[in-house]
This record gives sequence, structure tokens and C-alpha cells, in this order.
Amino acid sequence: MEDELFPEQVGMNRHSKNSAADAIAEMLVELGAARQAAVSVIALDLYSRELAKLPIEAVKAAIHSLSLAKRRDFEPAFPDLPTLLEAVEAEERKRNPGRFVSCDKCTNGIVFRIIKGEQFAGHCECFETWKQARAAARVT
Repeated sequence: MEDELFPEQVGMNRHSKNSAADAIAEMLVELGAARQAAVSVIALDLYSRELAKLPIEAVKAAIHSLSLAKRRDFEPAFPDLPTLLEAVEAEERKRNPGRFVSCDKCTNGIVFRIIKGEQFAGHCECFETWKQARAAARVT
């Protein structure tokens, strides 16, 4: 059985107090409580380290919205890491509509494809959509 973390235990294994990862770990424990899910220590550590690399305000907003969202049928109680990262990315797009944010299929808007043994690079759909939205915003 995996160790489970209680709210008062958050941050006990961390070296620096009040780090972004600690704050995120506390938010993740609250997310687990809101969605009636136990969060393992290993998952909590991994999630908080990865989310600490992202803008904290977007992370807070994403976790808050997931805390209030109703679970869909067969959806796990606690979201997996890719779901959390997508939610943070969506919040970041809302907060900075003029700034480009890559999707999980590309690197800075560039997608590499291999066709008949040759590698080709092209713009990703997310970059093209962002470019069109930006051009439309300039017109209005």
C-alpha cells in the first residue's frame, strides 16, 4: 500500500520551506480532498515538482477549477499529470492571450515529421491557430 499524505504532512520531506513546490503540494492535497481522492506521497512529489516549473498563478487557477469541476463518468477522482498540465496550459492561454503557448504535439510551434526517411519541419496547428487569432485581434 502506498503512503498517503495528510494536509499537515505536506512539505515535511522538502529541503526549503515555503517553496513553490510546497505551496503546490498543499493545493494538490486540497484538490484530492475536494475530489474525494487520496494522493500518494510519490505522486504528490512528482506533480508538485513538475507544476512548480510553470507560472504559479496559472497553476492555482487550474487546480481551483479542477477542484470545483464535476467528475465525468469513469474519470479518476484525482487527475493524472497530463490532465493537470493541460489545465494549467489552458489557464495560461486565458491569462496571456497574446502570448504563444506550445501544445504537447510540438516544440515552440514546430512539428517534425519523417516522410520516407526524410525529416521535415512545419508549423503546428496550435501555432497556426494562435497566428490567426493574433491577426484577427489586430484588425479589431
